[in-house]
Amino acid sequence: MLEPFLPTARHGDVVITSRNPAWRRLARPVTVAPLERGESVRYVVDRTGDPAAEAATLAEQLGDLPLALEQACAYIEQTGMSVPDYVALFRERRDSLLLRDPLDSRPTVATTWGLAFDRLHERSPRAAGLLEGMAFLAPDTVAVATLRRLGPGPPADELDVHDALAELLRLSLVDREAGAVRVHRLVQDVVRARMPVAVRRRRLVEAAHACTAVDADTDDVAAHLWSLAAHAEELATVPDGLVEALAELARGQATRALYPAAQHVLETALRLLDGRGDEVLHGRLVCQLGEVLDAAGYLGPALDLHRLAVRILDATLDPDDIVLAHAYNRLGHVLNCADDAAAAIEAHERALLALQKAAREDLVPPVLVDLGYTLWAAGRLGPAGEALRTGRALLEGRGRREDREWAHATAGLGMVEQDTGNLEAAVTLQRTALDVFTRVCGADHPDTAQTLDKLGYALRLSGRADEAVEVHLRAVRLLERVLGADDSRVAMTLTNLGLAHADAGRIGDAVETQARARRIFDAALGPGHASTLLAGRRLAVALAAGGNVARARRLMSAVLDVAERRLEGNPAERARLAADAARVFGG
Repeated sequence: MLEPFLPTARHGDVVITSRNPAWRRLARPVTVAPLERGESVRYVVDRTGDPAAEAATLAEQLGDLPLALEQACAYIEQTGMSVPDYVALFRERRDSLLLRDPLDSRPTVATTWGLAFDRLHERSPRAAGLLEGMAFLAPDTVAVATLRRLGPGPPADELDVHDALAELLRLSLVDREAGAVRVHRLVQDVVRARMPVAVRRRRLVEAAHACTAVDADTDDVAAHLWSLAAHAEELATVPDGLVEALAELARGQATRALYPAAQHVLETALRLLDGRGDEVLHGRLVCQLGEVLDAAGYLGPALDLHRLAVRILDATLDPDDIVLAHAYNRLGHVLNCADDAAAAIEAHERALLALQKAAREDLVPPVLVDLGYTLWAAGRLGPAGEALRTGRALLEGRGRREDREWAHATAGLGMVEQDTGNLEAAVTLQRTALDVFTRVCGADHPDTAQTLDKLGYALRLSGRADEAVEVHLRAVRLLERVLGADDSRVAMTLTNLGLAHADAGRIGDAVETQARARRIFDAALGPGHASTLLAGRRLAVALAAGGNVARARRLMSAVLDVAERRLEGNPAERARLAADAARVFGG
């Protein structure tokens, strides 16, 4: 329609403003994007006089959209409120602020887009439905494949989806780049605000279906699941499959050591499930959250959660159910970490018995490996080696050689060989495990770092103290970066590093490192935990070697008062304790 009115002269420029991006036949389109964050901040500061940090928060909430910023600043000016007060009000009353009539005659976000929405409903109900479904997804990247599943029934025809997207693009309601679509968060806000509650719930269910379908790509839908969970809480509606999908999302996050994110997702999933009567899923989620907290270094809360999971599932499932078996095995692992080896072994054996009754031999190897670690910690090296070798052989028989569980079993065997005096075999096993963990989990994963620590320990016993120091230091730096400086696994690596420092003749470094390890253990696990006592006696040995004999003897006496009683069933550790005491007291 516009072409006949364009001037024929070749000099000068004509600027055409339009929502429709399809102008390449007549002109060179220039997309008008939201403001840069710095531009948004300067605009808000100039209009309101509030500090830049508070202006940045407002810009973030409004997605740097000029009209929305103008609307917010006008409201702030007319009401005399501050930017932080407006941000708090917007978070609480987003729909009301977006849809309310302006205090003057200027257009608002809602009135401007409302005309576009009304036109869209008239021109293409399919496109309108697509936009309403997208209003519940993460705004930044929506895969076209996800949009095909958006709506009731089977996936839509691809051509129909592209036609609907063309309508949305024509009205500048979305942006598109190849196979991904973006929608501004305020477009989503206004679309949701205009929908009646019943329609919102229906569109939420449809959006959840698109993201929890069997053929949904996990990477494509991860951000959408989190967005769906927030809307599900707000609408008190839990679409089928959403809680299970959140659990799977958290599992992937925990595998990549993203523990705070996994914890947040699982806590949300538990809130969504609350009061809905699915006790098996409840118990599974509680167990999974316990695993995440354990991996994140929160031993006490993890132990409480695992005990709760076992109680929930024990009251609901048959004794030989595999879900209950998994819960018992994870309880056993945390009990071992909590210094209760006897109860841990009992829990592992309960899990093995259930799996054997259920004829699930495929699930037995990881339990055997965990049992092997617990037996090793209890000083029962023969049974520990047998459990670890059997578990590893079963994994190899199922084609799982050199996967994460196999590496875990291999590292455990390295510790058994080390404690039975086969040091070269121990070093070889730890190097093998390290190679697999690095390849499967990544060079900066906690499993990789902890295997470095085990390798360093074996190297020190082999007489390679300087090499051991370097390996332990790498492990410390990795664990501190991922888990934080005050995690108990950092402390374990530090106390082993202290031994290497001492063997290398650096007694001052040994004292400093052991003292730090003991402080971390004491704060994280308590003064009576075996790891705290271990670091205490090693600190005493380092102090004695450095000439501070009086302090060393006081510290060792305090350790002996507690440790001798607790090591009655662990002759190997009692022998090490006696050797350390002899270094401090002489004889």
